[in-house]
Amino acid sequence: MQPQIDFSQVTIEQVVARILVFRQVTRLDQSLLQSVLTSQNSISSQQLSLLKPVFDGVQKEWLWVAD
Repeated sequence: MQPQIDFSQVTIEQVVARILVFRQVTRLDQSLLQSVLTSQNSISSQQLSLLKPVFDGVQKEWLWVAD
């Protein structure tokens, strides 16, 4: 049985930390980020600065994107 995750309780900081620790972006991470980001009207500059290492890591191929 899959554990239930309350996406409303997850922060961008938590998702980014998880991605950077494991050096991969899983489907769960993608879903969590999508949920967090779409629940807001706009993305703040602070949130963008948190996401920048993830974008850079994917682009530079030091983060693995799980399919």
